[in-house]
Amino acid sequence: MFNIVHNDETIDCYQLVALYEECGWNTDGFRTIKRTQDAMNRSLGYCVAYAKEDLSLIGFCRLIGDGIYGVQLVDLMVKPAYRKQGVAQQLVKKIISNFSKISKDISIMLVDGPGINSIYKSMGFSMAFRESVHYFETTSMNL
Repeated sequence: MFNIVHNDETIDCYQLVALYEECGWNTDGFRTIKRTQDAMNRSLGYCVAYAKEDLSLIGFCRLIGDGIYGVQLVDLMVKPAYRKQGVAQQLVKKIISNFSKISKDISIMLVDGPGINSIYKSMGFSMAFRESVHYFETTSMNL
């Protein structure tokens, strides 16, 4: 079993970086403790999931954006040992529920990876083809 906490001020960024690594999202070392703390401070909100048995961090997600017209759900991840137990769904439900108290008329966008869009579909998200998304990596800029 697990507990979901919204905007937990005591989140341990060392555990969060370890979760990124365990989920395969930090193979290049880009997500340092400092960058992760800065990202958390700039987020509109986040939710964490803790295992009841040892209070270890097992899941996470956060919202970024302007909070007026749109937000983006990012960094939804769950430790592999806790997947298929409803952790991701509960994280998303909690963060949307808490954010909708602040702003009811807002679009929530997300970018999914290979093989996970069925998770989002099961939570009620649908594909939006109204706008195209363009990706540009700033490291490729000639400034």
